[in-house]
Amino acid sequence: MDKVFINYPRQGNYEISLIHNGLSDQDAQLISIHNVDFYVQTYNIQNIRKINKYSLAGLNYNIGLVTEDDIFDKKDVNSMFNSFINIFLQLFNLSFPKIQRTNTVIQCNM
Repeated sequence: MDKVFINYPRQGNYEISLIHNGLSDQDAQLISIHNVDFYVQTYNIQNIRKINKYSLAGLNYNIGLVTEDDIFDKKDVNSMFNSFINIFLQLFNLSFPKIQRTNTVIQCNM
């Protein structure tokens, strides 16, 4: 790097030191900036479900529309269970939609 630009009134507390490199004929320069505030912005994303008395009533209504043939028409117990779980998960996801909530937190690390 050939050039470094510093906002001197804002970052007035700095020092430059030379680092001698024995492997090369060029010396390195190290700039140390003191008392710098770093702001870190983090995002917290939460997936929540919208559950209230109306969505519960909708789930109960939709479960009432499922017939026994949809579940017990299979010959194998594992197939019956998988059919029940698939139907229930579809109705659950339909009745309780996911809502994505994002929280932004800004922290000053010194």
